[in-house]
Amino acid sequence: MAIDTTKESICVNQLVGKKVESRTVEGDVIVPDIKPDILSPVQTAGTVCIYRKEILDGKVKIDGTVQVYVIYSSDDEAGTTRGLNTSMDFTETLAMPNCITGMDLVVKTVIESIDARVINGRKINIRATVDFELKVYSNENIDFISTINGLNDMQKLEKDISLDSLVGGGSTKAFAKETISVDTVDTIAEILNASVLLINKDTKVSYNKVLVKADALIRVLYLTEDNMIKSCQSNVPVTGIVDIQNVNENHICDVNYEIKNLIVKPNVGDEHSIYVETELEIFCSAYEKRNMTIIEDIYSPTQAISFTQKQIKIIENNDFFNDTFHVNEKMEIPELAGGKIYNVKIKPFVNMQRATNDEIDYEGDIKVDILFWNDIENRACNKIINLPMKYSLKVQGVNDNSDIETEITCGKQDISLLPDGNVGLNVDISFSVNSINYKDISVLDEITEDKNADNSSCSMVIYYVKSGDTLWNIAKQFRSTIEEITKINSIDNPETLQIGRQLFIPRFCFRQI
Repeated sequence: MAIDTTKESICVNQLVGKKVESRTVEGDVIVPDIKPDILSPVQTAGTVCIYRKEILDGKVKIDGTVQVYVIYSSDDEAGTTRGLNTSMDFTETLAMPNCITGMDLVVKTVIESIDARVINGRKINIRATVDFELKVYSNENIDFISTINGLNDMQKLEKDISLDSLVGGGSTKAFAKETISVDTVDTIAEILNASVLLINKDTKVSYNKVLVKADALIRVLYLTEDNMIKSCQSNVPVTGIVDIQNVNENHICDVNYEIKNLIVKPNVGDEHSIYVETELEIFCSAYEKRNMTIIEDIYSPTQAISFTQKQIKIIENNDFFNDTFHVNEKMEIPELAGGKIYNVKIKPFVNMQRATNDEIDYEGDIKVDILFWNDIENRACNKIINLPMKYSLKVQGVNDNSDIETEITCGKQDISLLPDGNVGLNVDISFSVNSINYKDISVLDEITEDKNADNSSCSMVIYYVKSGDTLWNIAKQFRSTIEEITKINSIDNPETLQIGRQLFIPRFCFRQI
């Protein structure tokens, strides 16, 4: 017979699967007839755009493209610098056990390396190694027993917990469009390189809506008609509104951005400006902190009952932290003496991430990719320097069981060429950390009573405390109560039991009918 109970509900955002997998995206590019032959590549860069993703049973499928920019030295008498732009489409299917259709997928991509190899003067091969960082979540409303009605002598083992319950989630598309003006003396011949970096991310919550704001820092390297390499950049505002029912300003918002497309081209009709457009998809999940009491275990001294439990994984803490690591380095590059720096790309990589009590330690490299004019060779050259990076970040509540997700970007960049050929590097590395503590708990699902059992108050037993014993376990074993055992044995502190101590335990006996 089912016992009358009251149930409560929580929405749990459970992490079903997490992995990082590298895949190679490769393709050949033919040099257009209007451009000179390739002698050698100087610098290669790319941006990953994802335009479709889906979860299938046991796997995920991702469709996208790598937009590639190749700067090369041409095989002509002048040895001019030229550029190639191309896109390499890909479809990747990655195994993800326990995933089923309908779950939520978060994808982040990092280009680990990208190289260009000359096949012949009119054809090159592009090979990009892309890291896919995948997280799959299931959102489930879980009902559990919070109150037991009608049994006055029911013994309950309760526990106070704090958790982040999912309020809801949603997504929206956003566009950043801008026309970047260049110097009026520059007539743009072609785009050599373009990149987009999202900075100054922020969220504001109003009733049932989350306003997401950021700046798309778009940097462009271009070639002028008189074969000069120039650069320009612009901060383009990005805004989007995500509709989430019942969200309010007290909730925690977890926001992820995916670049779906990037367009950079000389502006039609204006030879002194560049048109840029990036399409983004913004995902937002909102959580509320809840303090609750759950029932971990029950029994009745006078009734025969049975119950079922559910094991669930909850988010105990979902916190966000930001910090900045200042890098001030002097790099010796003799071949730069007397030359000119055109462009510097700075990309930090984390090779090791270790969380301990209230601290995260990072080790990795800062990749500095410099495009410059070599005055001795009389051509554009590329130099890559890897600087070792070590950094420790104080994060309250973090431990070795925390799930840590770190996004590292470059903020302020001050690059200077010194007279002796050395390069002064002053850069701010921004750390954005999402720390999640998961916890497994058991909650009561159903309780039933056996009406065919009779019982009567019975004898008293003598029990000697063993290692690992608690008053709850002893009382449940002999169908007694903590209160009775504490009273009869004059126990001052129920939380502490001395091993070997003799206890008198009043108990109840059940007689099956």
